[in-house]
Amino acid sequence: MMRINCRLKALIFVGAVFLLLMTLPVRASPQEDYLDRVAPVAQEICRQYGIPPSAYLGMSALESGWGRSWLAVNANNYFGRKCLSDPCVEVWTPEYRDGIRRMEPHMFQVYPTLRAAIHGYCQQFFRRWPDGTPIYKFDARNAEAFIRSIVPPYATDPEYIGKVLGIIRRYDLTRYDRLQPQKSRPQGR
Repeated sequence: MMRINCRLKALIFVGAVFLLLMTLPVRASPQEDYLDRVAPVAQEICRQYGIPPSAYLGMSALESGWGRSWLAVNANNYFGRKCLSDPCVEVWTPEYRDGIRRMEPHMFQVYPTLRAAIHGYCQQFFRRWPDGTPIYKFDARNAEAFIRSIVPPYATDPEYIGKVLGIIRRYDLTRYDRLQPQKSRPQGR
């Protein structure tokens, strides 16, 4: 009888723990959290500039560790934008020179908000050299064309294109290039 009571108590305990766990909300992954927070804003702003939102999302996910880097958290700089005007902050980052990865100090732009950061990201592709020629000659037909057309002056990592396109494909970020802003997952989850 004692053995049955112990088993019954254990079974009731396990059942209670199971029911408790079933009532807890499902926690999203860092990627889903990032996309839920950033994608609607990126869709709205990137579209104003004719830039595929998925390009911004892929690049910013890579460069900010899905919004968790020090620069993203403390400076709203999700894509490693170097400083053009105050306010700025110095951060050591990896750079590639002649194919060799080195840590170097750089001054990075500080943005007051996510919206300001995305505007800054988009505006950089319309900057011109003093003689009036564009710094970037980008192709905005789709995310892949855009990234391939801007990377030579934009990034020093020889694997940058592959890394960003891999993120875009793995997380199906091109779905954010559609007309209406979308959440990363269905509502109610």
